Amino acid sequence: MSSQDFLYDVVHTQFREAFGQPHNVLAGGEQWTLKPNAEFGLSIHVLLNGAPDRPGVWVFDPHDHKTGIVNTPIEEARQIGELITQIQRRLNSANARPGASTALAQQT
Repeated sequence: MSSQDFLYDVVHTQFREAFGQPHNVLAGGEQWTLKPNAEFGLSIHVLLNGAPDRPGVWVFDPHDHKTGIVNTPIEEARQIGELITQIQRRLNSANARPGASTALAQQT
C-alpha cells in the first residue's frame, strides 16, 4: 500500500467517524450535508475528494461570508483531525447564531 493510499484510507475513515456515513458517494468522493439546528436551515456541505497524489476537502459554509468556501489539500495524516475540528467549529458557530439564515437571505 502506497503512502497516498494509506492517507486516503485514513481520511475517509476519520471523516466517517466524525460525520457518519456520507450522504453521497461518487467516483471515490464523499459528500456530507451537515445541518445546523432546524431553525437555522442552511446546511454546511463537505466534499472529500482529491487529486491522484493526495486527498482534499472542500467546505461550503453559507454562514461564513469571508471564508465560506475552502479547499484544503491533505498532505499529512496529522492534518485530518484539525480539519475535522474546523468543520465542527463551523457547525457549532452556525448553531450559536440565532437568525443566521434570515440575515443571509436578506443579504443575497
